[in-house]
Amino acid sequence: MRNRTAFIFNTSLFVMPLLSLRLDKAERIIITTERTISEIAGMCGFSYMSHFARTFRQRKGMSPSERRRGRDN
Repeated sequence: MRNRTAFIFNTSLFVMPLLSLRLDKAERIIITTERTISEIAGMCGFSYMSHFARTFRQRKGMSPSERRRGRDN
C-alpha cells in the first residue's frame, strides 16, 4: 500500500512538472556557467548526484557532462 501511494504521488500532476522545471534550470546553469555538475545538482534541489545524473539522462537523453560539452546544442 505504501509503495502504491508513493507511486501515485511521484507521478502526480504536481511532481512531474516540478521535476521538469528543476531539470530545465539545471540545463541552463550547465550551459551558461562553469559550476561543477555536483554543485548544480544541489542548487536545483537534488540531494544525491547519482539521482540527478540518472534523472537528467532519462529526461534529456544525455548526461549532464555530455550536455556541457555541447552534444546536441
